[in-house]
Amino acid sequence: MRQHIATSIPSVDVGEPSWGTARKAVFRFILILLVVAMTVVFWKLNVFPVLAWLPEDVLERLYASQLEFDNVEGAFTPHIIHYLALSASHVMVLFGLALQLRRPWTKTAPIWQASGGLILSVLTLPFAIFSVGTEALLLPVLVVIALIITTAVFHPSTPIRQLPTPADRLMTGLWVAALIPAAFLTVSQLQLELAGVAADPHQQGLHYNIMAEYGLHVMLVGLLGASALSGWRYSAWSVSFMVGLLGAGFIVYPDHPGSQGVAWGIAMVIWAGLYLAAAESRNRRNGVVQPATIQHTGGSIER
Repeated sequence: MRQHIATSIPSVDVGEPSWGTARKAVFRFILILLVVAMTVVFWKLNVFPVLAWLPEDVLERLYASQLEFDNVEGAFTPHIIHYLALSASHVMVLFGLALQLRRPWTKTAPIWQASGGLILSVLTLPFAIFSVGTEALLLPVLVVIALIITTAVFHPSTPIRQLPTPADRLMTGLWVAALIPAAFLTVSQLQLELAGVAADPHQQGLHYNIMAEYGLHVMLVGLLGASALSGWRYSAWSVSFMVGLLGAGFIVYPDHPGSQGVAWGIAMVIWAGLYLAAAESRNRRNGVVQPATIQHTGGSIER
């Protein structure tokens, strides 16, 4: 017996799907390993969005070792914008993974945010190899990418079968508006990486490549936020954070390499605010009227 009801109730959680014990064990093991490792090993990247605004002499003392990891010599402060982009993407990958620790079947968009962002970064590897050679293939980074993609494969919602497509008109419009500048940033930075010279520390540290990956990640996470995938609201917050953070960096450090200037910075901060406001408006609308179909067979509920 089925009864159709249209009422003012929040969305109904249908509960944990059926997935094998071995699959669940592998998923949770790799997930916990990744979250702990990425939190501890890359702690400086995780806190950089907070520390980036400290006096430059303080940043020099804190992050000199980070340049050693990148095989780059010289001062750290000329690289602030590039590290803001790197930390924004890294933190949002980690955020997408950490959300999977609880009820992962309700968070398909965030697992796409984590795994899809790294899949897109793989697309830029040929440019990095052409630029600096096989030194770009850092084994720890490749292992992390492989483990995150494995986590997506074992995810209970099987995200590869749920591709993100636009679902909200206003958020989609804002996403489309951001596509052109994000694509321009990606292409222009890849051109700089390919045209760079050995004396350029940004080229040797693959910092132009990092900026290109950031542009690709913004395009993906913006689409996820506008989609109908479960957990879309987390991705909406994420892309607003990513764009707003780098926009603030352009405003505070307008003359640093990688900065597009104050005007672009202000535009990015405004876009981030508008996108977040559109997401919260959509969330409120979704919470007011939710048609439901209740099937009285063992208490299951169809949506």
